[in-house]
Amino acid sequence: MDRFDQTMSQVVRSVDTAMDHWQGNGARAAQGRAEMEHQAGNHLAAGLLAVTDALNAGQGGIGAARDAVLHLVTTAESRGMTVADDGTVTAPAAPAGIPTTVAAIAAVDPIMATMALAYLEQQAEAEMLTVQIHGGLIAVDAADQAAAAAVAAAIGALAGAAAASSPGQGVDAAAAPYVNGSTPLPTDPAALNALWRTFSAADKDALFAKDSNLGNRDGIPVADRDHYNRLNLPTLTASAQATVDQLTAQHPDWAQGKNIPTQRSDVDFAWKYYDSWHTKLQAAQDKLSGFEAVDKQVAGRSDRFLMQIDDGGRGAIAINNPDTAPNVTTFVPGTGTKLPDIAKDMGRSETMLGQAIASGAPADSSVITWYGYNAPPEIPDAAHIHWADAGAPRLDSFQDGLRVTHDGAPSYNVVLGHSYGTTVIGDAAAGGHHLAADNVVLLASPGADADHAGDLHLDGIPQDQVGQHIFATKAANDPVPLASHLSDLSVAGGPAGAVANLIGEAVTGHTGGPFGIDPTSSDFGGQVFTSDPGPTGPWYYLGYNPSVHSNYWDVGPSGPCASLKNIGDIMAGNTGAVK
Repeated sequence: MDRFDQTMSQVVRSVDTAMDHWQGNGARAAQGRAEMEHQAGNHLAAGLLAVTDALNAGQGGIGAARDAVLHLVTTAESRGMTVADDGTVTAPAAPAGIPTTVAAIAAVDPIMATMALAYLEQQAEAEMLTVQIHGGLIAVDAADQAAAAAVAAAIGALAGAAAASSPGQGVDAAAAPYVNGSTPLPTDPAALNALWRTFSAADKDALFAKDSNLGNRDGIPVADRDHYNRLNLPTLTASAQATVDQLTAQHPDWAQGKNIPTQRSDVDFAWKYYDSWHTKLQAAQDKLSGFEAVDKQVAGRSDRFLMQIDDGGRGAIAINNPDTAPNVTTFVPGTGTKLPDIAKDMGRSETMLGQAIASGAPADSSVITWYGYNAPPEIPDAAHIHWADAGAPRLDSFQDGLRVTHDGAPSYNVVLGHSYGTTVIGDAAAGGHHLAADNVVLLASPGADADHAGDLHLDGIPQDQVGQHIFATKAANDPVPLASHLSDLSVAGGPAGAVANLIGEAVTGHTGGPFGIDPTSSDFGGQVFTSDPGPTGPWYYLGYNPSVHSNYWDVGPSGPCASLKNIGDIMAGNTGAVK
């Protein structure tokens, strides 16, 4: 730090000396540049100091926690006890003939009883030391995690200062409040878009240096979102890899499945410590796998646009640029959606785009695979609406962003959901909310958070005509849509009703239909289109087949299945051809 400060001071002195004999425009430019570099140097010095402070604080926290654990280990060993690598303390074995239970002590002579009580006290002390050491190990891990986070944040701030202070990165005065953080960027997509168009390239780069998640903001043109998200993806990947490496280094044996503690009780600290460590490792590995899967989809592909990527498990990839495409479809998948598996849904998007083009859509139409919400991880989790409640505002904002960034005449926009994704779509269009879409497609819906199509709202569509713009289908042998009208099935009673309840519980984790009625019901008031029934299932599913839930994109020897053909017509705008 001292050498850095000395060098920056020497730069200023040298320029000041030159100014004594140098006049004119060139001199003024040089002096201005020197002042800019001096200011940049101050920012970098502050960043370096923050890194140093984080390292020193981390060393102190980890050292204190480590010293506490070592003191307990020393105490145990000084009393003849042994301490295992996982922190478990074991007292010396009982002398031969010494009773080891309180009940047996009463039957021996006083001397033997005294020895026995001393042994039991030593056992109790060993157990107490075990608890304390395990707690200390957890404290060491917590201090290590806190230090790593503080250092990472400081390094990130330093990197941002370096990027924003690079030559040629002058920020316009109007953009400065947004860059320095005194004024936040608008959250409304239209307002952000209007502001964004006033920024220079240097302004945008400086904003990215300040906030690496800049490309996730709705209202920024797609090409810019893709640019900054691609820049951020390697950083996110490296961070996830560093976390995986750090956790693996903490317990390389556990990472290889070796020496894993066995759970002996609900208060087993060794097991709890392992379980906490394993949960963190699994989460880090999932993040890393997700970023790697996204990279495989966009690397070297000029026809792919990375519209969202963050460390919260969310992302969005467009095939072709939605800002220039005449037809744009946003595909919202359902339960189990997570970034490591995005290739599967990208394949479905490619299939739908191909069918839409075959149905007359322009070749530069766009399909977006939208993993912009955290989907229910497992089938039982899909029984709850809170996943949709959290995802709906994100979808609403995303669709608004597509409208305001589009070039030229408005595009024809479709929002298509599958399974729980249809619930997210319904949630985004219900309860007074409006969804920016010309048509909506609901595939195998467990309910769209509405009892009637008229409960949904689409921007620009008269309310009495919304039902004409909501298209729904389900395969006859798909059990998932049973969730929306399960109570109707079960009231019949008897074996069929009981089995129906079991199916619903297996599919949704509960009985009843909390997300509204079946959108393919005539009572819902939407446009129902045909799907192939799919193969039947075993008798205990009443003929329903869970595998059919994934068959809506099938292409066989004779061509696309009925649902895919209809999807292509809707995406192309040929709604009159839908059957």
